Amino acid sequence: MLNGNPVVWDLKKQASTSLSSTEAEFIASMSATQELIWLRGLFSSINHLSRTTTILLIDNQEAISLIKNGLSSKNSKHIELHYYFICEKFANGTIAAKYIFTDK
Repeated sequence: MLNGNPVVWDLKKQASTSLSSTEAEFIASMSATQELIWLRGLFSSINHLSRTTTILLIDNQEAISLIKNGLSSKNSKHIELHYYFICEKFANGTIAAKYIFTDK
């Protein structure tokens, strides 16, 4: 959101099959993080970047746990390592993950 308005909205079929809703949300969050990184670079180039952390709203608490803690259980061992890009961005403060109810 920028000044209360959505900047990017995307809907696409995932390229891989997820074994759980947590994995699907985690992969979608990683894709959104890539978009956020690009947007932050764009806004930075026009001197409009806020120095605060960008909040990523996610409606799956287990996916948020994966982002914050990395491989948190034996059920997440199969998730490919390149998806853990989002964990790095969380750790360095580029993004923050916040839970939002599904109906919002």
